[in-house]
Amino acid sequence: MLSFWKYAVFLEKSRKVMELKIRAAPNSRKFGIAGKNGKVIISLKGKPVNNQANSELECKLGELLGCRVTVKKGASSQNKLLLIDCAPDVFESKTGIKLN
Repeated sequence: MLSFWKYAVFLEKSRKVMELKIRAAPNSRKFGIAGKNGKVIISLKGKPVNNQANSELECKLGELLGCRVTVKKGASSQNKLLLIDCAPDVFESKTGIKLN
């Protein structure tokens, strides 16, 4: 089980919204998602300048999951809290990473 994962599922007007803590790794060779040592690391090609990495994170993860993703906290930090507009089972099936 990944102890770093903290997520909450809320029911807002019959839709599920998930909050997820991640660690961003900007300036990587390619976009990717990994679970390492109880932490979720998302590799980003964008630089942490002028919001490039955050924009890539929201866009690419949103495309992968097929839902809206926004950075709720940590816009200028590697540790971020994401607001993901989909259910946890959708996240698990599309990324292959199990939530506890």
